[in-house]
Amino acid sequence: MTDPLTGARLLVLGVNYAPETTGIAPYTTAVAEHLAALGARVDVVTGMPHYPQWRVAAGYRAALVRRETVNGVNLRRAGHYVPAQQGALRRGAFEASWLPLGWLQAARTEADAVLAVSPSLAALPLARRAAARRGVPWAAVVQDLMGNAAARGGLRGGGRVASLVGGVESRMLRSADLVGVISEGFADAVHRMGVDPGRTRLLPNWAHVNPSSATHAEARAALGWRTDAFTVVHTGNMGAKQGLENVLRAAAEADRRNAEVEFVLVGDGNQRAALQAAGAGIRALRFVDPVDEETYPLVLAAADVLLVNERADMLEMSLPSKLTSYFASGRPVLGAVPDNGWTAAVLDASGAAVRVAPDAPAELLDAALALADDEERAMMLGKAATEYCYARYGSQAALDRYADLVRELLTR
Repeated sequence: MTDPLTGARLLVLGVNYAPETTGIAPYTTAVAEHLAALGARVDVVTGMPHYPQWRVAAGYRAALVRRETVNGVNLRRAGHYVPAQQGALRRGAFEASWLPLGWLQAARTEADAVLAVSPSLAALPLARRAAARRGVPWAAVVQDLMGNAAARGGLRGGGRVASLVGGVESRMLRSADLVGVISEGFADAVHRMGVDPGRTRLLPNWAHVNPSSATHAEARAALGWRTDAFTVVHTGNMGAKQGLENVLRAAAEADRRNAEVEFVLVGDGNQRAALQAAGAGIRALRFVDPVDEETYPLVLAAADVLLVNERADMLEMSLPSKLTSYFASGRPVLGAVPDNGWTAAVLDASGAAVRVAPDAPAELLDAALALADDEERAMMLGKAATEYCYARYGSQAALDRYADLVRELLTR
């Protein structure tokens, strides 16, 4: 029997794509390339690379549109506004600015099925319109809920627009033929929006980073990092919901105690400049610019412990995208997260983490120092991380779920 994917024309819409190396982009990129490898013709309408720096990457800044073919996938990039600072109105302008050129690119692409990745919110109406224009089915993949992000993400004006954004999001998701969600928490949320549970499919994210074989010492030498301190590394976005002021206060406490520990924040985001200004002069604190996908495994290998930090009121319904990579690295994880959030539940289930209260810098420092003093426990946690990763977050099974979702669309 012929695979429905063979020769099928697929249109994927989502503002984030490689060469972005963190957040949603690695997953959308891997899915598109996997579908192309299975014989489909895959066209992706996406934005200009900009995340997590929230600056358009060099080489793309003067372009309104850009066409590329990478690893068998046809990319149609549409230019858009990128706000240097975050706020509800600026985020709305970002979403709206992608719509005109995004639609022009989508309208020029033939498709037998359409797949939208949210966020961005703009991908949902673009996908629905593109599918209706061609009379083909479409699916939405929910990596995050924009209404929830507006309400809880710390954006100025977010409380005023959360219900409006949530309403638009709800209408779009209810109109999709299938809705993929990356966690059971999101499944519950979209069902409360009125999405039929019979049209919901679970598509958990996976570990998309191949761990480095380098030792701590080798990785730190390659990166030029200091070798005389216990190193706690946080990677990825530096936004409001990460609550990284807690890490700054833990580092300041380490200075007061003369503790041999260093907190390293790797990445970028709309709060980085403010965090750097607030952390100026703290000896146990260091900022590192974002690294490419080849260097990122070395960053994880250089860590003694990997940190995930969330605000006390940030009850995530999905995992931070970096957490699967943390588990894959075989390093112990330190979580300063709310007790009743999804991240806490997964950290507890993994057996690979030490968890402390959010917004409790002294507890965070104490937990790091306890791991520094107990090498055997740290090794056991690292071993548990590797085992949990490959039991739950294998890439092949995850990518096959996406292929099955698209096959189901094509046979409707």
